[in-house]
Amino acid sequence: MNQHVQSAGGSLGPLGGAPVGGPGGFGLPAAVPDPELQKKINLWFTLSIVSVFCGCGLLGIVPIIIATNAKKAYAAGDSARAEQDIAAAKLLCLLCYSFLGLCIVAVVILAAVRAFDHVF
Repeated sequence: MNQHVQSAGGSLGPLGGAPVGGPGGFGLPAAVPDPELQKKINLWFTLSIVSVFCGCGLLGIVPIIIATNAKKAYAAGDSARAEQDIAAAKLLCLLCYSFLGLCIVAVVILAAVRAFDHVF
């Protein structure tokens, strides 16, 4: 018969023996947060916000949501999920910025063509 004794800090194991783990500070150590991942999350979260104002409009909201999910995953200690989310936010930001660059090139080319038409 395996009986466990409960205490304020968690289960003390069979009949008050060694602690089984849990909130009492016993058990597996907490994951050490990666400061480089935190920097990456903060960077791409900021660039996600900037992408909304740089011509991406409503499409720029998607990277913000994904970067926010990365922040939440990091805060919960899920570094793998945070890495995945921030990589997706980074990709979407880069796509938004590429689209902005293509729009600028298109405007310059159209302006040059119109200027060229007026010369001849």
